[in-house]
This record gives sequence, structure tokens and C-alpha cells, in this order.
Amino acid sequence: MNRLRTTTIRSTALLVALAAALLLALTLGADGGAGTSHAAPSTFASAAERAAAGRAVARAHVAALRRPRSATRDALPPTVLGGPLLADGALDVATARRVSADGASVWVASSGDGQDVCAVVDGGLGCTSLLALLDEGMVPSIMGRAGEPHQVYGVAADGVTDIELVHQDDRTEPVTVTDGFYLIASDDPPKALTWLGPSGAESFTFPTR
Repeated sequence: MNRLRTTTIRSTALLVALAAALLLALTLGADGGAGTSHAAPSTFASAAERAAAGRAVARAHVAALRRPRSATRDALPPTVLGGPLLADGALDVATARRVSADGASVWVASSGDGQDVCAVVDGGLGCTSLLALLDEGMVPSIMGRAGEPHQVYGVAADGVTDIELVHQDDRTEPVTVTDGFYLIASDDPPKALTWLGPSGAESFTFPTR
């Protein structure tokens, strides 16, 4: 964690919205929509309804997820589907949308439990919780390989603006968002990422080794 944050009105609103959606689903499941008595929904049903509510929130705030899905364009490649990044149901692959940024093909999707929005890049998976997405607008991920530039990437909510990468010498470099996704390469380990999110000015300081 870069810094301690108090719970904001936006975070609270999201929790209330998700709880309300889940309560409505459980009520309909229990009453059958016709006043009849049914057994209480199973834990699996509750998790499924919570995931569905989370996916709906993600679609409302991330541009790529609102685009109609193409089975050919948006399908994750077999090498990714069968690789370690998506083990244990990390993603809801049916929600995956392919975007292009900085010449690379990447995918944006909801997590398997619907509570995060994730970006899949070559060799990397970065996820942002729905609470952070609505409160801060985004949380960056970074990936570095020996002999290659550092890749700073992630999902940005609608309305996030003025994203800048801050280098160690305090130079700044603008970051472009495409369909709610951003990716920028840095030859040296970056210092921070700054942006304007739903709650105002935000910054993320990358850990130093």
C-alpha cells in the first residue's frame, strides 16, 4: 500500500449498490417471484449473483467491457488460457475484450468472482478492485523482465484524465488510455504514476528495491 486511505462516499456507494443487487437476487430466488416458499439459495447462487452484480458495475465504468463481444477478435489465445496466469479461474473469460495499446494486444476482463477488473498483457496479469476503480479510478501494475523495458499498465475507469508517468529524475510523460486500458514502457524503473480520478488528484509510488 502506498498510503492509508479512508473509506470514501464512492466506496460506500458501491458497497451499498452491490449489497442491494445481491439482496434483490436472493429475495427473488427465495420467493420465486410469486409468493411461494422455497429453500434458501445456496452459497454458490449467492456467489454467482454477487459476481453478476460486479460485472454489471465493471461494464458501466470501463469502456472496453461495454463493447459487443466478438468471438474471434476478443477470445483469449490458447497459450494464455492454458497458462499459469489464468489458473484457478482468475478471469471470467466470457467477459474478455481485446484492445490494442502501444502496438501490443492486451485483454480486459472481469475477474472470476466479478469483484475486480483485470488486464492481461504478454506475461502479466494486473487487477484492480471495483472499490478502487470507483474511488481512485485505477491502480497501476508494473512488469519488468531482464533486458527489457518496464511495462506500466492497467485498467482506467471512465473519466480518468491527465495520467502521467513520473521518472526517477522527476521528468513526466503523458499516458494514453484506449478503451479503458493504458500501457507505457519505461527503460528505467519509474518513480510514480499520477492522474485525476473520481475523487480528485491521485498518485501511486512504485516500490523500490
